[in-house]
Amino acid sequence: HINVAHADPDWTPLRYVNRNIPHAMLAGYYRMARSGLVTPLHDGMNLVAKEYVAAQDPEDPGVLILSLLAGAALEMKEALLVNPHDLDGVADAIAAAANMPLAERKERWHAMMARLLEHDIHAWRRGYLSALQGAWSCCARGHLPGPEACVNQVQLRGSAAIARAAAALP
Repeated sequence: HINVAHADPDWTPLRYVNRNIPHAMLAGYYRMARSGLVTPLHDGMNLVAKEYVAAQDPEDPGVLILSLLAGAALEMKEALLVNPHDLDGVADAIAAAANMPLAERKERWHAMMARLLEHDIHAWRRGYLSALQGAWSCCARGHLPGPEACVNQVQLRGSAAIARAAAALP
């Protein structure tokens, strides 16, 4: 209905592609998109949101509309955050994205991109391995009563490292 009401001969508002496409082509679609709507109903699709932001043209970035239920919402607070169950709220966010001034789009994009560059996979790996090393050190010093307790401690510290990393995000 949207395409019928709003399309021009040389422009289509919505493009739905239901097949695998090469990553370079996907990045091109992300870069062309004036807004990215990433609305999982539970945690997931975090890389899609981050790839969308990373693919944007810094001089004319699109607007990320992101589900509050996605884990990425914790670190991408400058996105337009929506409850995917609230259709009116999602529609309002789409309208806000379509009408957002360039200066605000740039400000939001720069903040998200800076955070993505700081909290990349290497930072996550360092934090996680540090937590695991700490747990194994406790085991090696005999502070835990046996292998099962050591494994449990490693799992707890790994989960705690992830929670600390998320909590440390601005």
